[in-house]
Amino acid sequence: MPPKASERTHFHRFASQYFRILQGIASFEVDGDQVSVPSGVGIHISAGVSHCIHNHGDEDLVFLVFSMPTTQNNRVDAEYTSQISLHGKRFRAVEN
Repeated sequence: MPPKASERTHFHRFASQYFRILQGIASFEVDGDQVSVPSGVGIHISAGVSHCIHNHGDEDLVFLVFSMPTTQNNRVDAEYTSQISLHGKRFRAVEN
């Protein structure tokens, strides 16, 4: 991922993902929380959890991502979602 690049916040309806950082430091937003993941470390994102990855660094961010099952046709961008909280638990409403 080029320097200063990022993706849109989204979630996958069925797929969970594992990101393994090979070079650089990845900045993730996971369910509204900021997480920094350095080279040599990985992060698991469960299905249904909103997330995005950013490269705030000045060099390329190199990583592997494994998705199970495939993320094809099950990605939902955050602009189509809203979250509510009830009794301390988070729920996600998806607009059709």
